[in-house]
Amino acid sequence: MPDYQELFEKIPDGITLHDAEDGSVLDTNEQFCEMLGYTRGELLELQFEDIILDEPPYTSERAEEYIRKAATDGPQTFEWRDETKAGEPIPVEVHLRQTSLDGHQRILAVVRDITDRKKRERELERKNERLEEFASVVSHDLRNPLNVAQGRLELVRDECDSDHLTAIARAHERMETLIGDLLALARDGETTMELEDVALADIIARCWQNVETGDATLHIDTTHAIRADHARLQQLLENLIRNSVEHGGADVTVRAVISPTGSSSRTTARASPRKHAIGYSKRATPRPARAPATGSKSSTKSSSPTDGRSP
Repeated sequence: MPDYQELFEKIPDGITLHDAEDGSVLDTNEQFCEMLGYTRGELLELQFEDIILDEPPYTSERAEEYIRKAATDGPQTFEWRDETKAGEPIPVEVHLRQTSLDGHQRILAVVRDITDRKKRERELERKNERLEEFASVVSHDLRNPLNVAQGRLELVRDECDSDHLTAIARAHERMETLIGDLLALARDGETTMELEDVALADIIARCWQNVETGDATLHIDTTHAIRADHARLQQLLENLIRNSVEHGGADVTVRAVISPTGSSSRTTARASPRKHAIGYSKRATPRPARAPATGSKSSTKSSSPTDGRSP
């Protein structure tokens, strides 16, 4: 047995050794034989084109070209299709490198079966196709009624003036933003995180206006700002407010506070329906920010903590 054969058998991938000039198979390891279903003796008696699919683009001419490039241009890596003894195509990843054995220049091929990888890729493609279909449905089926509602709102504004119309327009804008975020998530798999200074009192007050709160009361005990993605923070706060109202009752008092603890700079958010609180544990000194302006249309009242009752 040649000295290199012991090393070949220890490698978990298939190994083939080729003549650098004509690409013929000179040797192989047991793993490659098992991959294609041949014995070592059978495989070494075959021609090169007998073990590849030999259909465009996986032709013997192209395989020989890769081998020549490995000899002249350096290592080559590519995906390929071999053919088993049973005539079944098998997807493989091939790494070619020139080496010297027994004083002769050879091409060493490391061949890895990527059947499982290709299966996962196909499953991912199918999922992406379903997500794209879902995104198209969302874009059509949600935007159309929203556009109708926005158009009818403009007609109502021509006929009357009411503070309720401003709230409706704000809800439409929020729906437009959420639909856009949902489409981006469905198509790209993630949304871009854009951190900025966000005044907590301002955003909490706006979130309160976007949620049906009944007779619940909001009490804001902070004038600080945190670094956050505005859109995601708004979704978080709206969910916290909605959960507090749903679990605390129609006349619950919801309190928004910052509580400094420790020395870490990590910021966390929590909601306690029992205490009806939205809390921020800021483990570093928060940056102060101006308290939100309040007026007759706001759902909050300000005092330094600010209290508010929903309209």
